[in-house]
Formats: sequence, structure tokens, C-alpha cells
Amino acid sequence: MQTTQPSSATIQPTAPILAPSELQAIQLGTPHPPQDYYPKWPHIENIEKIPTFLSNAQTNKTALTVTEKIHGFNARFGRTEQGEFWVGSRNNVVTEGNLQGAVDMAQERERSVPMGFTFYGEWAGKGIQKGIDYGEKKFYLFGVRANADLLPWIKISHWAIELGLETVPLIYWGRSETITIAQLDKWRQGTSRISPEQNLEGIVITTEPMSFDEYGHTLIAKFKHPKFAEIAHVKRKKQNGIDQTNAQAFVDKYATDNRLDHIFDPGDWEGLGNPLDMSNMGTVLRAYYNDVIREAGDDINGLSPEEQKILGRLINAKVKPFLDAKRLDSLQVATDVTT
Repeated sequence: MQTTQPSSATIQPTAPILAPSELQAIQLGTPHPPQDYYPKWPHIENIEKIPTFLSNAQTNKTALTVTEKIHGFNARFGRTEQGEFWVGSRNNVVTEGNLQGAVDMAQERERSVPMGFTFYGEWAGKGIQKGIDYGEKKFYLFGVRANADLLPWIKISHWAIELGLETVPLIYWGRSETITIAQLDKWRQGTSRISPEQNLEGIVITTEPMSFDEYGHTLIAKFKHPKFAEIAHVKRKKQNGIDQTNAQAFVDKYATDNRLDHIFDPGDWEGLGNPLDMSNMGTVLRAYYNDVIREAGDDINGLSPEEQKILGRLINAKVKPFLDAKRLDSLQVATDVTT
């Protein structure tokens, strides 16, 4: 079975594609923390929360791989260095059950799995997730770990052929220097390469070699389709069984985008770093909450004690999309400067 390649409808790359020989020559970075017996795939972070991800890739002239983010569930299988074959979901190794068919799929390939290898993919298809139908249930390979190394796309494609699997649909594979946030935004709002009548869930962006944060954690970015991001925010509001109508109206009145300009006054942040950095998230949210309560004054007394208790959560839910938008703006500025 051939690996998934961009169809004629796929947006074509705006920069030259790296030849296989060039990609093979790229040296992989050193991942952290140490390898375990059943290694998980690294956490995938929203791109707006890692504002320097794209600009750093461009500065370092690293390659980018952009793939479709599929709405199924994460599955993995592999063989330990001691020879044990295993199958797992994202967080657990399966000791019983079938993971809706994923275990059978993996066991059919057991003899082809070398020691020290782990294969990561999305198990997706009809009935796996509500509201989206990819047709027949399949394992879409998106990552391979060989001992401690995460392999580049060309080797992932090789292993897909070797194991008779499909990869996640490839959108872009090439140089990072001319890729902009605007281009990524265009790609994330496209339609699925697997099921063209449906929106993408989003895109996943990796660098080759892999990028790491200051703590040595692997950095992989995702950029979700706006409709999927909106659904996530709606789900978070349906909690605790409390009627939130009055509290939400209070938040909508006072928790506005331009209030962040008060919070981000440069004089208040002297010596504290960039307020958009994730390390400052707690400080920003507390300052925003206090600013809302201060301006609301006696209006807060119109809420019941139960409604006042949930204000913090509702205000945080309202302000986080504002912060995400500002991070995206800073990403665009950073890439404009770099390019």
C-alpha cells in the first residue's frame, strides 16, 4: 500500500521541496526525557502558545512537515528492546480489550516490528468520533521512534510501506523560510484529504530536525480549524450544572479584548518578561480578573454567591481566546521580520 501523498486538490508548497537525499542527511536532535519501555508521543501544543516556533525554524533553516490533524484517537504499538510486543492508546498499554479494532490491526503486523521501535498513529473511521466520518477504520501513521530517535518524514513513509499502512495526509514537506502564518491558516481551514466533504480538524507542524524547548521537551505544533476550536470552548462552558446565564452576561459585558491593553502596560511588566509567554499565563489571568472586578464595582452584587464563585473560570475561558489571538499576531510579526 502506498503512503498518502497530496492529491491534485492539495495546496502546493510555496517553497522548494527538499529532495529525499537532503532530508536523509538531516541530523536528528537529541530528545528528552530518557526513553521508557512504552514511550508516548510528545505533547502537541497549540501554535499560538509557542510564538517563536515558526520564526526559530526559519532562523535555523530547518525543514517543516505539515500534515492533516485527524479526529480519531491516538494509538501506538511497538516492541521493547527486550523483545516484548505491545499495543497502547495514548496513555495506556492495552492488557485487555480491542481499542475498536486497533489491537487487531497492530497484531497483524507484529512480526514486522523491530526491537526498540514504536509506531504512532491516529485510529480513525466511521463511529470513532461523533460528527465526522472518515469511512473505513484505519491506522494513519504519523510518527516512528527508533530507540531514542524520532524519525523524519521520509523514514516514516518508508515504514508505512513496510507495514502496509497509510500515513496521515501530507500537506507540505519542505523548507520553512517562506512559510507564513497566513499560509498555515489557509491550510488549516481546508477540507480533509481523506473525506473531502468534511472540514479538516486542523494541521500538525513538525520540524526536521525536531525542536525542543528550554527544558528539553520536544516541540510539535497544531493549528486547529476554527470550528473545532469553537466546539472546544463551548464544551468547557457546560459544567457544574449551574445556570450560568447571569454570570456569563456579566463576563460578556466586562471581559473584553481591549482590557488586555490595560494588563499589558509595558510599565507594569518591566523586569517580568513577555506577558504572552506561557510562563506568565497565571499572572496575566489574575491581573485580568482583578481588573474586571475593579471596573464592575457594585455590579458584582447583582450575582448570587454561586454565580460569583464561577466568575473566575468564566473570565479565564473568555480571555484565553483573546490571548491566543494576540499570540498569533505576535507570530505573524515574528515571521514577517524573519522573512
